[in-house]
Amino acid sequence: MLKTHISTLHYLLCKLLDSTITEQKFHSEFGHALSKYAKYINDRPYYPLNDLTSMSGEKLRKYASDALARLPREELDRSTRKWIEDNLVDEDAFSFHDKDGQPKFGQILQLYHTEIEKESFLLSALNGTIQQPTFKYADLLAVLKEQSSNELGAWVLCNEPDNAFANIEYLWTLGEVYEEPEQLAKIERIRGDSVQWGNCFLMLLPKSKNWLLLNTYRFSSFEISLHAKEEFFDAVLSDARLFNSMSARVRRGD
Repeated sequence: MLKTHISTLHYLLCKLLDSTITEQKFHSEFGHALSKYAKYINDRPYYPLNDLTSMSGEKLRKYASDALARLPREELDRSTRKWIEDNLVDEDAFSFHDKDGQPKFGQILQLYHTEIEKESFLLSALNGTIQQPTFKYADLLAVLKEQSSNELGAWVLCNEPDNAFANIEYLWTLGEVYEEPEQLAKIERIRGDSVQWGNCFLMLLPKSKNWLLLNTYRFSSFEISLHAKEEFFDAVLSDARLFNSMSARVRRGD
């Protein structure tokens, strides 16, 4: 159903841009389609979709072109949220293993783990508590980008307040996701009392859902793991930017 709504919006934008529909007819049909889409997602469509029906002339064509380019990311945002809810939430918590205890993406490769002192990354660094990683996070993202042929992806910040329910706090698809190592700052800024010290996750999930980069913060520890099939691990670790520098291990279970 989501694809149907997105396809309709895509069709009308293309009709406007190739001048096979008048502005008046576009305003009418696009406004109707957008209203149905907003009702379906129970949310406000992302900019500039909502503003197009109040524009005209060259301004309309310019923003319609921008909207057309961003439409795949709009779809990815909505579909990723639903996919996580359907596939990575088990009752009141996020789950990355199936009912038999096997990793949902195939295997889990732990890339990094460190203890965190008194919920402070800075204090942990000053006191020498934080373990020095053997790779640069930006290099890891670059390798994932290359191995995924730069497919669209989403950053997703999640938490389990008081370990009582699974909550998707933030989802971002509009940027160049493989060039945003600064997304990690979202983990650092989480106050324990804001989520009742529940588990926090920052995910990087590609459109294909073939793998998952999972950053896990438990206030007393921080971990980075890659969830994927073994052949994807081999391709990632064979890259010269990471090869022989990453002390990682494949593990099953928690």
